[in-house]
Amino acid sequence: MNIDPTLTEFLLYPRFFSAGCGSS
Repeated sequence: MNIDPTLTEFLLYPRFFSAGCGSS
């Protein structure tokens, strides 16, 4: 699958950030 790195980061970044922020 060819997925744009920017798109992947845009989709994954908010997830990790939200998880980390909420976990902290």
